[in-house]
Order: sequence, then C-alpha cells, then structure tokens
Amino acid sequence: LKPFGSSLALFPRPPPPSGGAALPQPLPAMEQGLRPGSLVELCGLLQEGAAGAKDGDLGQLVGYAIETDEYEVATISGGQVKLSTRHVQLCRGLNKSGADDTAFDMLIGPKTADSALAEEIATCLFEKGFCVLKLCQRSSDVEKTIQAVKEAGDEGRLGRLPQEVEEGYLGSGSRGKVVWLDPDQPDMVFDELLDMNDRNLSRLAAILQPFSEDALGACIEERTPALVSLTLLEGEEADYPYPIADDKTLGDFLGTWRRGLVRVVHFMGPAACD
Repeated sequence: LKPFGSSLALFPRPPPPSGGAALPQPLPAMEQGLRPGSLVELCGLLQEGAAGAKDGDLGQLVGYAIETDEYEVATISGGQVKLSTRHVQLCRGLNKSGADDTAFDMLIGPKTADSALAEEIATCLFEKGFCVLKLCQRSSDVEKTIQAVKEAGDEGRLGRLPQEVEEGYLGSGSRGKVVWLDPDQPDMVFDELLDMNDRNLSRLAAILQPFSEDALGACIEERTPALVSLTLLEGEEADYPYPIADDKTLGDFLGTWRRGLVRVVHFMGPAACD
C-alpha cells in the first residue's frame, strides 16, 4: 500500500511585453512551497504572540491574506493566529513516528483532508504497525476537560478495572480511574471536548474503513465505546480497590481483543506522553 503522489512542473516566467508592465510576482506561499494544509513552524518571534503562539511552535497553514501579506495558522495548541510571512516557514526535517519521543506522522487541523489522512494512517499501519497523530486543540479546553474528569472522580463516578483486565485495557504497568464513554452507562462523564474527541475516533474509523482490508487484512465493521482513564496517583489505591472480575467483564475483554483490528489511544495530558 503506497501513498498517492503528485508532481509539479515549474516553468520560467516569460519577459514582460514590450512597453507593458511586469507580470505580477508569485505569492510568497507559492515561493516557499506552502499551501493550505501544510505543516509549518513559527519562527523569529521574540515574544509570545496572539493565542499564546511562541517561536518554534508547529501548526497548520489555513490561509494567506494578500492585503496584509500575512499567513493564518492553526497552532498545535489550538489557537488560530495571523502572522507576517517572515514568521512562518515550511516545517522541514521532521522525523516520522518511531524516530524519537517528539516525532509524529501527521497533524490534524481544520484543513486536513480525510483522504490524505486515511492514506497516511493506512500506510503507517501497513509499513510499521502504528501511527502517531497530533491534533490542534486549545490547551485551555484540555485543562477544563481534565478538571471535569477529576471532579467526576471526586463524586465517585470513576471506578477501577478488575486486575485481570486493567493492563490489557490501559497498557503495561498502567493504573487508572476509569469510566466508559457510553450513553447507556449511568456514570458517563459529559464534556464538550470529550464528546468531540470521541466523535473524532468515529471519524478515524470511518475514513480508514475503505483501506482496512489492504492495510489490516480485514474490514473494520464497528468500534467499541471509548474508555476514559485518569492516572491513579500514589496513595489513591486504597480508595479504588480492584473489583471482582465477573464473567461478563472477562468475556467482553476477550471478545474485544480477539476481534480488534486497531486500538486507538488519545492522550490528552497534562504530563508528556511516554
């Protein structure tokens, strides 16, 4: 499975007609190879700009205003800023996921095309078995969501998974206070950003489905409810003892793992993801 490519031919500019005005110069976006959807880096910012934009931040190019010679950029922290063209450059030399802890395969922003995203995910899964995506979301919104989940824990709406399945769901060595993001569950946490991220998981499943037979060897047919997990801190274990694993819990776990094709983890912070 290979990503689709494209070619671009550049032709020399003809001289202006005799006695006429010179032809208009190309837009800076054309000169730098930038276009809406490009991964860009902010550069030359001596101080924090609008929406918390900082020098070295990554983002997605949204548009270009010829009147002011400014780029509009959706930053990785969720802000949307307008900056002079001298402060925006094409991001080059970025490693693909697996090279180091900061590497990723694609940034999802307002100009990301579903077709390009699906092809990138499918290619990564086929070639290396995993794919790392980053999402443009406001840091302040993420902080509110984390606080909402913490408050749900204080209200007793989060629980512990049975010991037999905890690491299977959360990962090796992981411990967490959890709740299923399922409308049928009485303790479900309602939060706007959680709901948006849950819908994004459904979107990823939908756009990947046409590629799943080739990339995964089977067709994606459905997705399971999301599981929200808040890290269990030292000293909290006594308040969250392991429940007894009943037959339904074990059966659901085994069924999910036997039939599962792709497992998605959306890490929201606030600590760095490892």
